[in-house]
Amino acid sequence: MVKALYILRHQCFQSWTIVYFIRLMLACISGRLMVKSKLGLFTRNSNFSSHPLVSAIRNIHFHYRVNSSYYCKAETGILRRRKFLMKKTFILLAIIFIAPFIAGIYGILHDQISYTISHEYYTKFKFIQFHIAEALPYRFGVALVGWYATWWMGIPIGIILGLVGLIHKSHKTMFRVTMKSFGITMIIALVTGLIGLLYGELFLADKDISYFEHWFIPANLEDFRSFISVGSMHNFSYLGGLTGLIAGIVYQIIQKKKTK
Repeated sequence: MVKALYILRHQCFQSWTIVYFIRLMLACISGRLMVKSKLGLFTRNSNFSSHPLVSAIRNIHFHYRVNSSYYCKAETGILRRRKFLMKKTFILLAIIFIAPFIAGIYGILHDQISYTISHEYYTKFKFIQFHIAEALPYRFGVALVGWYATWWMGIPIGIILGLVGLIHKSHKTMFRVTMKSFGITMIIALVTGLIGLLYGELFLADKDISYFEHWFIPANLEDFRSFISVGSMHNFSYLGGLTGLIAGIVYQIIQKKKTK
């Protein structure tokens, strides 16, 4: 709209300028005025300083220069703002795209650790739950379980942290701080999972099997204690994901306040 107004004003100015130019030329021929034209500026002869045509031309050129400068600055500001928003939108989409891969890699590493503690948690539970073929190497199957269980969590985490990241001034700062907050989320989730492993080992593993009526407990377990400990680790990891997400949001807000 600003650009349309600018074009309309420019066209009106050209039409009026032609009319006044013709009238001034006639006045110059009659010897009543001396006109000097340079960069749109008209000067008056000292003998005719009050001539109305020269005053009108001067006023038109003055307002044209002022208003055209204003509209050019406004248009430039709009273009800069639009470019700025486009960069931030691109960063937001990039974060949402990257987040599932980070979450999936975290899940692979997490499950490799838990498989080392309890093989049966996978061979007698998770492989069945995720329909992992028995012919696959166990470590590869564990990696698939870890990926399937966690990659999708990266989408909501990426959306939330990415939207919070819009509070930062530049798109570069937004990407840098948001990725750090994502790392904080993953670290807290891992640490919380390890706390869950310790909790399971110290407080859950010695309880009777009847205590775990809401758990899936295979009938032919050889190492019940390790199975329960790893189960506790996985349950705590989901809680750690939520806690880490909150910590990531808080981190971004703190970084925003530091830049003020």
